[in-house]
Amino acid sequence: MQQLSLYPYVPVVRALSTGNDGSYVFIDPISGEINAGTPESVNLHIDAEALSNGKHLASVAITTNDDDKAIVSIEVKVNVSGQKPKIDLDDIYEFTAYPTIENNLELELKNTGLDYLDIYKISSENGEFKSVSNDSIRININKTKTVPFKYTTLSTSNVATNLILHTNIGEIDVPVLMTIKETSSAIITGNTDLSTSYGNNTELSLTLQNTSSTAPLEYDLSNYDKTNENSAVFTNS
Repeated sequence: MQQLSLYPYVPVVRALSTGNDGSYVFIDPISGEINAGTPESVNLHIDAEALSNGKHLASVAITTNDDDKAIVSIEVKVNVSGQKPKIDLDDIYEFTAYPTIENNLELELKNTGLDYLDIYKISSENGEFKSVSNDSIRININKTKTVPFKYTTLSTSNVATNLILHTNIGEIDVPVLMTIKETSSAIITGNTDLSTSYGNNTELSLTLQNTSSTAPLEYDLSNYDKTNENSAVFTNS
């Protein structure tokens, strides 16, 4: 609480806050009358609850019936500290991934707090989640950013787990649901050691086999077909 002393040359006073962040300055009383020859104190209340960390500037504009000083402006400077970033984690983040390979995924996060959020690393207890690089990622106040990460698993069923963010406010557990889809697996066999002569056609026979138990294998040989119609989908052979 700060007090301003107003002297007798302003017999009638009205005060209000203006400026970039004027809403954090509250004045009591907001108006009054000062008797001749006496001062009166006006209380300024600074409410920093909704202010971000850093410096803020507002003005107190005092309007009077003094013809020479109809408006007197006083700057109010506030340096805020102690605010923290915040991420809303009410929802479970869902991703699709494939087993036995490195999946490159992205997590979208919004900082709803009143300070910046620095993410240093991504990890998990079982080591399946990792950062893409060693560079930290900063999410500014009220901003959204995508955070890339890598995921590798041997599981063939869906996984509900936590991804761990290592940040400037400690570790943050992010609930995730990984929907695991099996990948197709191709085996190509055939005799590719051929002999031919000019003007003759020689046939090459290849066998394409999909060893996956559930995922279809797509292939395209249209570059080698004059009619551009030789495309299909192979399932289990």
